[in-house]
Amino acid sequence: MLAFVIRKWDVYCKSKEAYSFPIHAPVLLIWFKELKLSQNIKINTLKQYRAQLSLFHKIMNTDDITKLPVIATFFKSLPKDEMEITGSQVIELQAKPFRKHHLTHLMEVWGNKKRAVPFRDLAVLTLSYGTLLREGEVGKIRKKHIKFLENGDLNIERVTSKTTISPEPKRLTGRFSSIVKCYLDTYCTCLDDEDFVFCWLTVKGSRPAGYRQTPMSGMTIDRIYQRAHEVLLESGDIVISGDGHRDVWSGHSSRVGALQDGYHAGLSLTQLIQLGDWKSNEMVLRYLRGLDNDKSPNVLLQKK
Repeated sequence: MLAFVIRKWDVYCKSKEAYSFPIHAPVLLIWFKELKLSQNIKINTLKQYRAQLSLFHKIMNTDDITKLPVIATFFKSLPKDEMEITGSQVIELQAKPFRKHHLTHLMEVWGNKKRAVPFRDLAVLTLSYGTLLREGEVGKIRKKHIKFLENGDLNIERVTSKTTISPEPKRLTGRFSSIVKCYLDTYCTCLDDEDFVFCWLTVKGSRPAGYRQTPMSGMTIDRIYQRAHEVLLESGDIVISGDGHRDVWSGHSSRVGALQDGYHAGLSLTQLIQLGDWKSNEMVLRYLRGLDNDKSPNVLLQKK
């Protein structure tokens, strides 16, 4: 992504006969404006471009032009300006929810442990939904991180997470732990404690030795969700796509879907925050946006 943005910026500067670096704030501001007005680039994409240029400044150990007031003010005003121009609410797209009933269906479709890759995919989805771990954390689970408990549950111990350096273990129970345990027993017995449990797995179920220390990438996890999406569409399962959600599942979809299931199950706000290791309710409220409002507080108030 960084190289892509740098190339895009360099091409623009050459077209304007301007120096690419050091970056001059007025030129950068005009570029962002042209991307939005002429090419109709989405606000989130512009934010990603800005973040990548900010990262470049950090790598080069120089003052970050992207954080100057003239640039910051432009990005702060973008949503309001777009709303005034279009007359429509500006909604930041969220990951499409991957709900429990979707996972339950996939347990039936991909539940044959003899089919290595589909069963591996099911283990990834089961663990992701059951723990709400971020995709980067899922891919980096080592064999030593998984502990078997006497009652059949699994504990997944973590060294760090996005929001804390001392995260609590995550636990899988019931059918969730059974599927992951079956995956470990079938395809991970050859792995050492330091190896990643979701390292490369061939279609025949083997583990190439040279890749056991390579974690599963976020791109691979995204493809697993995409395959699951295609399977449920083909089988006729209803894959809901609401306003403000992306069209296809991605690595973040289990966090959104499991949170929404927790909300429907009546979990408190504190419990919902604990589900995904969030530090505040901001992300919780964002992921709950777009749910049916038949149980919203104002509706309940009117019924009393």
